[in-house]
This record gives sequence, C-alpha cells and structure tokens, in this order.
Amino acid sequence: MTNQSLNCYEILVVEDSPANRLVLVHFLKRLGMRVVECKNGVEALDYLKRQIPDLVLSDRMMPEMTGDDLLRALRAKGEYKHIPFYLVTALDEALPEDLGGLATGLLFKPVQFDVLKDLLSKLQNFKRTG
Repeated sequence: MTNQSLNCYEILVVEDSPANRLVLVHFLKRLGMRVVECKNGVEALDYLKRQIPDLVLSDRMMPEMTGDDLLRALRAKGEYKHIPFYLVTALDEALPEDLGGLATGLLFKPVQFDVLKDLLSKLQNFKRTG
C-alpha cells in the first residue's frame, strides 16, 4: 500500500482532545490521506451535511455529542449507512449492545501507526470491492 494509493481518501477525525487529534491527523497525513478535523459530534454532523467522507474515526467520550451518539445519528440516516465508522477509545470494554452492529470497529488509544495503517488497507480493499 503506497501513499499514492491512499491520497484519494478523505478521513473525518472527530476528537475533542487536541493532543489525540494531532496524533491521528499526523499519522493519517503521513499515509497520504486528506483529513478533516472536528472537535465533537455536533461539528461532525454539520460537516456531514456538506460532505461525505470515506471513513469516520470518532472518539467515544466527547462533550456536546459523544461518538456513540454520532454513530447512532449517522446510521439512522440512509445516506450515511455505508460509511465505515470506527470508534476510538481508551476504554477496555465492549460496546453497548445497540452499537455492536453499527460500528465498523474499535480503535484503541494510544493509537499505533501500524494498526491505523492496517485499518486503512481494509478501507482500500472495501473501496475496490464496494
């Protein structure tokens, strides 16, 4: 997987912690991704009214609107059901039962570059076959 093969993807990063957002954005840009940053779920929903990204990486615990609530809101709307959505968390616990089938997966903090790279290769395969 080369950076050139990934630079056509737009990733929405939803994270209230500036430090955690910086790490994700740095890793994604290092892989050649286009990145849009939002500080919470409310900002993300506003952005999604204008643009649909290829992937959403959202923190679970945020003020104003949690990542869990953002995921529920997106999956309730038909035009967003196809977007891969990973919840980013430091919690070592299972997702609430109603989120199990809605989230594409979990990404655990601290986010590791190689784990993120593997996740993005799945996105590349999904786009090729989807």
